This record gives sequence, C-alpha cells and structure tokens, in this order.
Amino acid sequence: MQEFNRENLQNYFKADYKGQESFVEEILYPLFGEDKVVLREGDLCEDYDDICEQAKLANITSIKYVAEVRASSYFVNVFDITLTDHCRIQNSRKGIQNLVRRFVDRFDGAFMIFHYENPTDRSWRLSYMEKRSSNTDSTSAKRYTYLCGQDFSCRTLVERILILKQSDKTPQDFDTAFSVEALSHEFYQKLYRWYLWAIDERTGVTFPNKTDTDQDDREDIQRKMIRLITRLLFVWFIKQKHLVPNNLFDERELKRILRDFDPLSRDESSYYNAILQNLFFATLNQEIKERKFIEDNSFQGKNNSYGDKVLYRDNKKQSWFTFPEEEKKDRVIALFHSIPYLNGGLFECLDKFDVDPDTGKYIPIKYYDGFSSKDTKSKNGNLQYRAFIPNMLFFAPEHKEEVNMGDGNRDNIDVCGLIEIFRQYNFTTEENTTTDAEVSLDPELLGNVFENLLAAYNPETKDSARKSTGSYYTPREIVDYMVDESLIAYLTEQCGNDADTIRALFTDEKAPVPASANKIADDLRAVKVLDPACGSGAFPMGILVRITNLIERLEPDTFNRYETKLQLIKNCIYGIDIQPIAMLICKLRFFISLICDSEYCPDDVENNYGIIPLPNLETKFVAANSLIPAKLHEFDNDMNNDLLSDPELKAKQQRLLDLRKGIFDLHTPREKKANRRADKKLCEEITAYIKQEAQQPNEEVIRQNEELIAQLKTELEQYQGEHWIEETVQQQSLFESSEPTIFRRDINKENRDAINQRIRRCQAAIDKERNKSVSTGFTEAVEQVTMWNPYDQNESSPFFDAQWMFGIGIEDATTSRPTKQGFDIVI
Repeated sequence: MQEFNRENLQNYFKADYKGQESFVEEILYPLFGEDKVVLREGDLCEDYDDICEQAKLANITSIKYVAEVRASSYFVNVFDITLTDHCRIQNSRKGIQNLVRRFVDRFDGAFMIFHYENPTDRSWRLSYMEKRSSNTDSTSAKRYTYLCGQDFSCRTLVERILILKQSDKTPQDFDTAFSVEALSHEFYQKLYRWYLWAIDERTGVTFPNKTDTDQDDREDIQRKMIRLITRLLFVWFIKQKHLVPNNLFDERELKRILRDFDPLSRDESSYYNAILQNLFFATLNQEIKERKFIEDNSFQGKNNSYGDKVLYRDNKKQSWFTFPEEEKKDRVIALFHSIPYLNGGLFECLDKFDVDPDTGKYIPIKYYDGFSSKDTKSKNGNLQYRAFIPNMLFFAPEHKEEVNMGDGNRDNIDVCGLIEIFRQYNFTTEENTTTDAEVSLDPELLGNVFENLLAAYNPETKDSARKSTGSYYTPREIVDYMVDESLIAYLTEQCGNDADTIRALFTDEKAPVPASANKIADDLRAVKVLDPACGSGAFPMGILVRITNLIERLEPDTFNRYETKLQLIKNCIYGIDIQPIAMLICKLRFFISLICDSEYCPDDVENNYGIIPLPNLETKFVAANSLIPAKLHEFDNDMNNDLLSDPELKAKQQRLLDLRKGIFDLHTPREKKANRRADKKLCEEITAYIKQEAQQPNEEVIRQNEELIAQLKTELEQYQGEHWIEETVQQQSLFESSEPTIFRRDINKENRDAINQRIRRCQAAIDKERNKSVSTGFTEAVEQVTMWNPYDQNESSPFFDAQWMFGIGIEDATTSRPTKQGFDIVI
C-alpha cells in the first residue's frame, strides 16, 4: 500500500479508474482504517427491481455493492457504478439523481464511483450522497461530485480527502469535505487578490481611451479588469466543451508560437495582445469563413480595413509571432481555426469610431478595449492605441506582491496569474442544483464573482459599494423557492389551471403527467417575466431552468432542450440592472446555458462545428434604472397625450421594436451592423416626427371643437329669456321639523351658464392647438426614449420604459397570452 500523501493521491485521482479493489486498498483502508471497512458483494440492479428499472433510464449497466464503512455515528456505503459507452455522464444527470433518491430508502450515505464500460472517455467521478437520518423526505437527498481523470484538476479533492482523514468523520466533516461553498469561497478569495494586484498602478496595466490625451490611460480600470475576468472565465467554461484548444494557454506551446515569449514578464503584453485579443475579437466574434488579417498599411483613407474590429492584428514593427512572414497570416489563422464563431456580443470590441460623412475616414472616439496593431507611444511612455496587460498577470506562480488594498494602505498578499488560478479548479458548464452539485465551479460562480468584486469596484466606498448599488447575491435555495411560487401563482391564478395539479407538478416528481399537459406547457411558453434588479441573473436563470425542465416532463416526445431554452429566452424572460457589468455577467450565464446543450463536431467546419451562434441579448437584458420612469410620461395628460397615441407614431414605434426583437436572431456581424444602422435611422425619424407633430395644430381636434361650438350655440337659443320655477324644500333641523320653504330658480339661466362653460372649454382646446409649441422639457423627454442606445455596453440608462425597451404593454391581438398588457411575473 502506498503512503497516503498529497502526491500519491494526486496521481491516483488523475489516473484512469483502477477498479473497486484498488479503491478499497488505496483510498478506503487508509482513510477510515481497515477495521471500519466491511467488504460487500452483489449487484443492486439484480437485487432490486425498482433500482434496476431506474438504472436503465440512466444508462447504467451495473451497480456493484463494494463496502460498508462505519463513519462516526452512521454508515457510509460504497458503490461501483458502470455506465454505457455511448452515454456521457452529464447527459444522464437527471436519471442518476433519480436513482440516488432510490438509495436513500436503504442507506444513510454513500460513496459512488461512476465510470464507463470499456471507456473511450477515460474520465470518472467520485460522488458522495448524504441524507440525514432525521429527514424522511427522500427528495432532499444531496449528491456532491468530484471529477477525476487526466483532464481534471484533482487538487481540491486531494486536499479535502486529507482533511477528512484527520477529522472525526462526523456528518459535518463530510459536509466540509464535499462543500461547494467552501470551494467557491476559496476561488473568490484568490480571484479577489488577483483583481487588487491587476488594478494596482505598479503592474502598469493601461488602456488608451481617448487617443488625443495621455491623462486617462487608467480610466475606469476596475470595470475593464472585471470585464477581462468575465471574458476569460467564459472562455474557460467553453474550453470544457473542447471549443477552445488547450495550446492557447500552455506556456511551452506559447514559446513556440510567440517571439521571445516570457510568461513572467512585467514589461511585455504579447500574450494579451497576440493571443487573447485575437481570440476574443477576431475569432469568437467572427464567422469562420470571414476570418482574416487586417490589411497591410491600413490607416485612414488607404483601405476599408481601418476601424474593422473583427480582423486579426499583429504588431507593426516586429511581429509577436515566430512564423515566417510569408506564412504568418495563414498560420496565425490556423491557430484559431478549430474555434467556432459564437456571436452574442460577448466578445464585441468596444473601441468606438465615427465616420466622416465627407471623406469617409474613420474618426477614433475611444479605444476602450485598445485592439490595435499600432505600437505608437504617448509622451508618458504608454501605448497610445493599444491596451497593455503584462504576461505575468496571466502566468505568474503564487508569490507575494505589495498592492494597494483599496483603502490607501499597501500590503503584501499572496497572488498568482489568472490562468494559473483557473488551472487549479475544475469547471463545469452545468448549473448545479440544491440537490445535485459537482464540487467544481459552475456558471453560478459568475454571480458570486460579481457580488465579491463589486464591493471592491469603488475603492472610496469599498464595503459599502454593494449596498449603494443595491447588489446582493440571492442564495440558490431562495431563488428556487421564488421561482416555484411565482410560476405556481401564474399557472393557477392567471391561467386557470387546477391548483392541486400544478402544486403536485412542482413538488412531486413521481406524480403522473396531467391530462392538461399541453395547455400547461403552452401557458409556460407564454409567460412574461421581469426581474427589475436582476444583478448577475440568478432569478432569470432559475426561471429558465425550471420552465425548461417542466416542459420536458410535460412533453417528452417532442422536447428539444436547446430550442426550448432559446424560445424561452427570446419570448419570456427580461432583466434590468443599473450596472452594465452585471448585465454582461447575466448574459454570460445564459450563453453558457445554451452552449452546454450544443454538441461540438470537430469535422463539421462548414456548419460552425455544429455550434449554433448565440443570440443577441442586448434588448433582453438592459442596463437601466428601473425605479425611474421615462420623462415622456410626465406629458401623458398634457396636450401631447393624443400625439403619443398617433397611429403613424405607433407604426414607427412598432417598426423600431421589430428591429430590436429581430436582432435576437441575427448571426453575422454584417447583419447586426445593418440592423443597428436601421435602428439609429428610425430613432432619428421618430424624434423628428414627434417634435414636428408636437408643433403642428391638430386640425381634426380643431374641427371637432368648432362643430361642437356651433351645435352648442344652436342649443343656447332655446334658453333665451327667463323661465322661473318654484320648488318647495322641507328643512329639517337637528331636533324638530320646520315649515316648508319655497325657492325660485331661473332654469334658462342655469342651462345658458352650463352651455357657455362648455363653449369656453372647446375654445380653449382650439386655442391650445393653434398656439402649440415644444417646450425644452418635452424635447428632452422625447430624445431620452428615442435616442436610448441598447447596444452600448458601457452605459446605463437613467430611466426604464417597458414599451420603448421591450415592447411590453403594447396591445397585440395575435397573442394567446392570458394577459396582453404588461408582465405576468415581476420579482
């Protein structure tokens, strides 16, 4: 038996699965002691019919009973579970979880080793399932899983096993060993220290911003580094789907690719500029067949490449790459050729240009991302057009750095490169649930990253920054509860479904599919959900996952997971947050959710390797202040009320909304550019129309009032002269009745007064129309809604308006929704 230490455990878990005998000898005996381990034999699939049936559904061929371990006050049982070759473990997750619940009826807790029969995929998993003996509800059983094999980092598993070895092995000790929260906290702490290091001015990180000054090179550096983290995190997630090759992150390969590459350099930014920027902006944001280098000598007036932000770049004076000049372009493009085009705006370069209408030349506005081949320097020594992020920030091993802690004080802290941090952990594209979690980093960590980094986003406010922006991360259990209760209320109260049937659908997975399954599924597809402070998207993601799983259960024969998610995102789910960076992270989570249901086909280059380009979510999740309505509503009861209901204006507004809804499905950069140009042009038309119409008298209103005045004057002739009448009124005091009193009234005068008052109102309306003018306030209110730009990823709107931003609240006679106006669920 080998020594039970870190190195040997690392070798064991990173190797292929060696079988149950080896697991007993090398893990169970040294971990618990031989006297605590009782070996068992038998195949549960043969012993129990219900488990056998469930195993078939989960693509499981055998469940071998390996051992029973006495751990503190309860027993932990060990099982060896073999899956069929054609089945990937993640695709059987639901079936496996249902099977786990069958175990609960017989065992307090269990270790389960999942592996393949004659595997081509050599990965395997070690799961721990627990259910407290005091808990009789088998649906609450929790499974925690570590991924093992040569493709995974097993550092966390090894550390936790060693901690468990030294513990009393109580249920709490097992919780600690298999805690996702502990893993997440550790990761965030490392990421936070990296963030402090990256934004410290001593690292030399700069972005050009305005090229005509060198005084703003570190403007908004915090948000830019958070954006870099989220972009690279997303790349690391999709790398788990083999969408991005490992050689782009391997120092040995990079030394072969990049000239004089030093991964620890503080003075060179070759990795970020040559690899990451070309990966982000010219690969993931460009169709495979359109990928090419920016033209040589491309500058204003020479060719059409200048300002094109989806073309590969290289350093002008001396190439970053080691390839011969005549082969360089083809070989650089080949480096990225196996990577599919993703779209979605994630990797859109945010450098801004304008075009001179007379000369056609590009005019730089702001180099926000600094994607440039120019190496010109400003007077202060910083690059004038290109971002600079030193190689060490990606590859440095753990060491100490003195950094600004955000409160004006400096301290020596442990830091390491961003890629070095990522390498230490396993990532999964599957969203964990409250009952089934991989002990790895899932997409929900993006929300936690946002929560943690936001507290440091403003160094002056530090810990109060989260409170000042209303940013709090909602725990998954609370999200699940909010999602279920909201949907149950919608389906019963608004859609008229039977309350008992709906409650059973949400709480009992064993309940039969109801006869009204198709109606319930249609109701779910029709729901409109808004989270007006969605942060990193915990609630919208919870809604998406829950509705998707419900529709799968209701309509299993016609169900397509990717298409279902896509249509739900397109038609049902909306989000707002005041922080643009929150919207970026929210969109990332939705993209990961779609990517995890895509299958990479390495030979299908013609069809983007089988990956459907991601939708554009700029008009689904918007950065805005949801507490402030549009100023235009201040004029709803003014003279412009009729204008805002004008049929021609409504038609223009609908065309604008159609453009913004339509961009969801556009896949190519060319299509998106054309759509945005049409959007901008139509906004200008609407602005001009409202301003012009607001100054033009409404002749129809004038005509109607003039006709009414003429009619009233005719009526007035009937009430000339006096027409007195007497009325007897019985006066009643508090204590006794008094004698009747006789009153005299001139009813002609009363009628004349009423008619004259109506004539004056009509004349006032006519005068108002003929003397129309546009106030400064009205002009500003019009421009606020019409010039709002949903495609600017750095700006947050100071207002929110459901009609102008989402098209919600406009009557649609074609819809089958229970409520045609507004949202069904606002959380």
